[in-house]
Amino acid sequence: MAGRGNSENRARLRELQRQARHGKRPQLSHVFRTYPFDACRCFVLLTPADEWFAAVTLTMLDDGIAHTELMLKHTDAPSGSMALLLAGVFSSLREEGYVEWSLSEVPFYHPGREKAVTAEERMIAAVAGLFRGAYDFKGLYDFKNKFSPEWRDVFLYSRRELSPLILAELAVKTRFTALMAHMIQRTFMKPFS
Repeated sequence: MAGRGNSENRARLRELQRQARHGKRPQLSHVFRTYPFDACRCFVLLTPADEWFAAVTLTMLDDGIAHTELMLKHTDAPSGSMALLLAGVFSSLREEGYVEWSLSEVPFYHPGREKAVTAEERMIAAVAGLFRGAYDFKGLYDFKNKFSPEWRDVFLYSRRELSPLILAELAVKTRFTALMAHMIQRTFMKPFS
């Protein structure tokens, strides 16, 4: 997003974040770069009227590797808009000599590991399952998986033993608890929708 028009593009990205499918919900923090203005490249799918229908921000790493930070789609964007944008990004990266592009992880979802091993994993799986409507990790996984990625596990390491208290602190820091609270509030305000 560097260069001429940078402040205008920043404003347009912020506006797209607000107008995206989940823009009115609390957003996760410390999981990816939420405001990646100076650190990332931004690819945009424009309408003929120059409106932003979708955007993808990437961190460009050493050795020809790119990593996805945000994928945003306007609520009015037609089905297939994000897939079309990703195809264009893939083509651009390939032409520029990039050898690897990570679509990024899917927080709170572990394909192929339906059965949690530790008590902490069972607790996380149970809580995440209860609040699936707050964060659609399965839908995100299904979308990314249709591009046939090479999935790699992402692990959480700590000097201290992971306890329920540390996991609760992590849920607060990442704002997953804010998403849960939003879902609970929405359920009580509109119980039959």
